[in-house]
Amino acid sequence: MELPAYPPQRRTSRPSLLVAALAALATLAACGRVGFEEPAVEGVKDSDPGEVPTGDDPAAPHAYDRCESARRIGLLEPVLMGTVTSAHDDLPSPPGCGDGPEVVLRFTGPARTVDLEVTSTFQGSYIVGQGCPLSITAEFSCAPLFSTLATPMSDVAIDENTYLIVNYVEGAGRDFALEVSDAAP
Repeated sequence: MELPAYPPQRRTSRPSLLVAALAALATLAACGRVGFEEPAVEGVKDSDPGEVPTGDDPAAPHAYDRCESARRIGLLEPVLMGTVTSAHDDLPSPPGCGDGPEVVLRFTGPARTVDLEVTSTFQGSYIVGQGCPLSITAEFSCAPLFSTLATPMSDVAIDENTYLIVNYVEGAGRDFALEVSDAAP
């Protein structure tokens, strides 16, 4: 059996400049090296992932696992995707709230009342309270996390000193999503 003959293909050693630029941009965006930020709104701090790597490797991705390197959650950021992959167990958790590698988030913007919902791919907990690290004498709320189930917390008063800590306890996954919405009046 003879294979069909195809016309010769013209090969070039250099792709067009536009194709190369789009491929480079897509690669950088997929690797998280290029961020597409929304324009700043006067009087509201932007969410800033910070420049403080944690852990042993200074080139490692940001773990946000310490109070001083907390990821800030801006007013215009209703959904935040995160991971506990490179996090360490740096903070003590209040009794009964689970303990393990954690990610620390800090709210920004004006004081307000919000509804929170966290969905994770692991079992753990999330804790909301004033200051960081949280003290067992401080007012705080905690809720369990179950793999793929959304865990809501309603009518949470937040301000610039409110922290949300996501704790990993066990499970194959390491990712979570936080949804923040204004509480109904």
